[in-house]
Amino acid sequence: MHWKSIAGGLFVLCIFFMTGDVKAMDTTFSLQPSPQSFIIQDGTLTLGKAVQLVFGKSVDDDTKNRFIGILEENGMKGCKQADIEYPTIYLGTRFDLLPENISHQQMGEYFPEQGYKILINDKLKQVSLVGNDQDGLFYAMQTFSQLLTKSSGKVPNGEICDYPIIKKRGVIEGFYGKPWTQKDRLDQFRFYGEQKINTYIYAPKDDPYHREKWREPYPKVEMQQLQELITAAEKNHVDFIFALSPGLNMVFDGKAGEQDLQLLLNKFELLYNMGVHSFAVYFDDIKNKDGAKQAYVLNEVNKRFVKKHENINPLLTVPTEYYTADMIQNNHVKSYTADFSKNLSKDIVVMYTGEGVVCEGISSEALQKVEDIYKRKVAVWWNYPVSDYLKSKLALGPITGIDDKAGANLQMFIMNPMEYANLSKITLATGADYAWNPKQYDYNKAWQQAIAAQYGKQAEAMEIFAYHSRRMENSWAHVGLADAPSVRKHMDTLFQKLQTGQDCSFDINLLQQDFFDMKTASENLQTQLPKQDKEECLPQLKLFEQLAEADLTALQMLEANCNEQKFLYQKYRADLLTKKKNLPPETVVQISEKVARSFIDEALAYKPITK
Repeated sequence: MHWKSIAGGLFVLCIFFMTGDVKAMDTTFSLQPSPQSFIIQDGTLTLGKAVQLVFGKSVDDDTKNRFIGILEENGMKGCKQADIEYPTIYLGTRFDLLPENISHQQMGEYFPEQGYKILINDKLKQVSLVGNDQDGLFYAMQTFSQLLTKSSGKVPNGEICDYPIIKKRGVIEGFYGKPWTQKDRLDQFRFYGEQKINTYIYAPKDDPYHREKWREPYPKVEMQQLQELITAAEKNHVDFIFALSPGLNMVFDGKAGEQDLQLLLNKFELLYNMGVHSFAVYFDDIKNKDGAKQAYVLNEVNKRFVKKHENINPLLTVPTEYYTADMIQNNHVKSYTADFSKNLSKDIVVMYTGEGVVCEGISSEALQKVEDIYKRKVAVWWNYPVSDYLKSKLALGPITGIDDKAGANLQMFIMNPMEYANLSKITLATGADYAWNPKQYDYNKAWQQAIAAQYGKQAEAMEIFAYHSRRMENSWAHVGLADAPSVRKHMDTLFQKLQTGQDCSFDINLLQQDFFDMKTASENLQTQLPKQDKEECLPQLKLFEQLAEADLTALQMLEANCNEQKFLYQKYRADLLTKKKNLPPETVVQISEKVARSFIDEALAYKPITK
């Protein structure tokens, strides 16, 4: 073996594989998020019955135990002594003594903040995971965990050089509706660690102590729960940002204004003493539009609290005019935004949602317009997959619409999820992929990978279901990919051929398969999904099955029409009308409203055969 001398700080352990068949290597090795560079060379390193672990001096016990857990999840168990015949896995940071196949110079060449490198050498029988910092080492472990899972212990010879483009990638629990449970949040933090999501903002709109009762301290039980969350976030390398939204009833003037400011500072101080190092004050969705006074409060928090402590990150805020169409009127910046931006300290981070509250996307030009107003880099609060404005539908698509040039310049990219914590993970995983590497982001690939990773054997069924529930749209909100465009195309082609008298048997067969797939997927998911996932989407699953059955009847009716079979046509039409009547209102539950549901009305309207 070719290692530099192992100092007293290095820790060596031998890990044994449990016996079992080794699967064929997956040569694609699609990783999520996508690395900046992944070079696969000829050869593989088989991590057979055992491996040695060598830890650098900077690696703490929690990291060691976590990595041992990753190996155990892949069928390995430990032994007391190392044996030179077994492959070696090295973990450390650039501050440690490094193996000869990695130099400090190489680290400097490749790695900014949160970066890491993985080298796999089958000839030396070595794997090296080296982080630029502790975050980088943690992310190297997550990537190696994916490699192990995909290869069943037979990893490709090669090199991964990786780091994030957007430094702050995260989630804000900022929706209206029932807040996530403690169990939800703890599970989310584990998921964030795996996806390299490093920011969580605690800002549930319907938590009274966040908004209406912001002056009051949290009760003892809630404080204990917050402490558990803060600790869990830290273990998963997630920055826990505590936010307050005082704007509904905050006093800005006089003695009462100073008292309110002090209450806000006192509450922040309590959370700081519990281990929180990032804070936010939000003024969104309120009537007060005094930009100068809001900026004064934020500046005072910045001066009296943030600057007071050396280890607090920059203060975060959301203005009352938080989307471009509300900031600018007749090509002029509105008075509130002008006052707020002019008076706000330059080191306070401003969040905005794009051209609208919920919009199609953000271009680099649109981002630059807002940065010119605020004279700083801004953060994006992205309102997808949140569904509090359209509660009858689930948002299950990928993150789309934000171009890679905009991503490269973002201070922070934060997603607002649904109140359904588990189902939100589909989109959040794609957003993590985008934020890590915007230039290489492939939204469809990321979406399919996310579903495969989260749903395993049920991934195919979940993909069919989610494919019909991606677009979120009402009179003012427009976001997400279209629902089931390939199915919609099959429908449109069928009607075109029916209108022109062409043979449409092929198109009927295509749609029949589409509808059978929908029905089968719904049935499988209703019986096979984990309990919480099923509870979160059961109304939509039941409707999906109803729509599939109704669409099959509509197809039979159209075929009878085409063949001029009047009796069968009337029979299927009556059946279809009954099925349509039994559908729940779209205001209660909806899915595939412009595809599967629309097909029913389109079929009924097509050249009906009268008695």
